[in-house]
Amino acid sequence: YEKAEAAKRAKDGPEGTVVKAPRRLLPRCTKRRFGGEFWDLLVFGLFAVLFGNYLYGSLSGHKFYISLYLDNALTQGEWYPKKTFMTTLDTNEWSVWLRDLFVPTLYPTENYMGQPLDEDSRRYLADGGPMRVGLVRIRQLRMETGRNCAVPSQFEESCLNCVGPYAYRRHGELVDKDKWTFTEYEEPTAGLRHSPYWSVGAQQFFGYGGHTIVLNASNPQAQLLELKRTTWLDRNTRGVWVEFTLYTPDVDILSICQIATIYSPAGDLIPEYHWYHVAMRDVMFMFDTYDNAFYTVNLMLLNVYVIVKFAYELFVVYGFAGHWSFYFRDAYRLIEFVNLLCFFITVVLRLAIRQEFAPLMKDFSRANEVYFDTIHLRDLCLWCDRVNAINAILSVMKFFKYVRFSKTLTLPVDVLMLSMTRMAVLSVVIGILLVGYAISFDMMFGFTIAGYRTFTESLLTLVKCVFGDFSFGELLAANRYMGPLLLISFWMIIYLIVLSMFFSMVSGAQDEIVEFNESHKTSATPVILKDLAYASSGVCRVLNKMPFVRAFVPSADDLLKLANKEEPE
Repeated sequence: YEKAEAAKRAKDGPEGTVVKAPRRLLPRCTKRRFGGEFWDLLVFGLFAVLFGNYLYGSLSGHKFYISLYLDNALTQGEWYPKKTFMTTLDTNEWSVWLRDLFVPTLYPTENYMGQPLDEDSRRYLADGGPMRVGLVRIRQLRMETGRNCAVPSQFEESCLNCVGPYAYRRHGELVDKDKWTFTEYEEPTAGLRHSPYWSVGAQQFFGYGGHTIVLNASNPQAQLLELKRTTWLDRNTRGVWVEFTLYTPDVDILSICQIATIYSPAGDLIPEYHWYHVAMRDVMFMFDTYDNAFYTVNLMLLNVYVIVKFAYELFVVYGFAGHWSFYFRDAYRLIEFVNLLCFFITVVLRLAIRQEFAPLMKDFSRANEVYFDTIHLRDLCLWCDRVNAINAILSVMKFFKYVRFSKTLTLPVDVLMLSMTRMAVLSVVIGILLVGYAISFDMMFGFTIAGYRTFTESLLTLVKCVFGDFSFGELLAANRYMGPLLLISFWMIIYLIVLSMFFSMVSGAQDEIVEFNESHKTSATPVILKDLAYASSGVCRVLNKMPFVRAFVPSADDLLKLANKEEPE
């Protein structure tokens, strides 16, 4: 600064000479070598832009309204005789719903004025909503008689038609093939364990296979009458799935729909349904519009970044050969590695999604003649969404890695990492208490209260009780003595003892981190702050010229002073 003042006086001439004052006293640095932390932050900013554009392109409010439309049209809306699909109680009501509501909605023949529809209009739903892609498939999963039945020997002669909880029937005909033709899937039983469809009500996985029919577009009502006449559903039926695919051309979204009716071994009927929506640009590379081209190019750049960055991190891990634990001891490196690993999985899943959808494109030309099987496609998309949900959290947590120069911003992560090592034993204690009380509540109220009907449900209900979500009235009505006793004892142990220990550990870890930061506090300005000040000085110089903006923007000269500040040795 003194050299700049001396140069100014030399240029102005003798004292008393009137000259124009220079605009800036500090010379701008012509060349600067930025530190490694600055480049890391710049790369993270590029990643944040790419990932933000990807999420913004994937999320769409239209998907919710498509689900709302399907709810009102097929499952939740009232229909004659003033019942909904979710209140279906027996097979007769299910067949009435299928005949009087589902088929007229998916296979309309006339408009609201009673006029017949042409061939193209019949592919749309009854009120001109989404378009049906392909035909509708009805799949039935049947159990084999006499398998997996835990019947005492004294009752074996009386229980001739026992059907076990899960004994997949792979062989045998359902009805006379001269009357009707059914397609029977022959899949190994081991493949059923990896089924995509999880029944919430039955708490069970069900397989891809089964005995299926496809409702043709010419006369689906006749097929339904034939199914009822031949008693297609009987005691061997474990579940019936109605599966179809829709396409909404106005928003370019593909909807994969599955309406299930589970026949539990206990005899009750459990209706369930699931809608999944995916944008067409997520299942194929599209450049037909500006938005699709921008989304596709952004996704390609994000995939390239993930692959290159993941390969670089693997190289860094390889450099710790024999001492890999030192690499993963750093919490920020661990978050970075797991995040990149999840992103790499999504890249592989997206390639699989496009390979799965490519053969289906050939069936679009005859979509009114064949069933459009998109169940496997839906499963891949679901897994991709699940991994992306984890990625969203990890990507946000990576922000703390690049602002480590500020101890205030990184305090939550530092406290979390220090507390995790101390709470290992406490977590085991909490787990043991939850398991014990879950078994107790399941034994006492499993046959009365739905929240305790299984061990898993009891465990989840007790976790909700910790956060204040409980129903004391149900427990009191089920057992006026044991209900309050178990719940109050659970509260006393969790709140008064365990949670107090938890908060004490977290508070102690925070005090230790704050004390450590204070003892290692220096007056030197971090290099990355100098780099950021220099990089933002040009933008701030432009903003300083705006009348209403410059009051909120730091001075460019002050930023250059900070960037060129010499620290004491």
